Amino acid sequence: MGATYTRQSSYTDGDVITAAHTNDEFNQLLAAFQASTGHTHDGTANEGGAVTKLLGNTLTFGAGTAGTDITITFDGETSDGVLKWMEDEDILNLVMTYLLLLQKSYNSEIQLYISIQVPMDN
Repeated sequence: MGATYTRQSSYTDGDVITAAHTNDEFNQLLAAFQASTGHTHDGTANEGGAVTKLLGNTLTFGAGTAGTDITITFDGETSDGVLKWMEDEDILNLVMTYLLLLQKSYNSEIQLYISIQVPMDN
């Protein structure tokens, strides 16, 4: 389990607040958001709620390190899939049963549909 934030001090009117009080509070915040030991947002107790939506029109995955493959896993209830960018090989590998649908409308309303069924490798 990652670090969690626990309030260190409570203040009331008239209290003297010292640097030590503030340092204790900020040290807890730093620990909770530290990259390797902070909370994970995986939805488990004290880890923060699960991240359920990514906003934006462009998403970047990967750290830009040489020789490192990037994998995105789709974890469904009855079917799963994996999208893997094989960096050194310059290959995008799809491991799932999928349907590829291409649609282009011209003046004559011609549409092209391509369906590819690939068995999953376990």
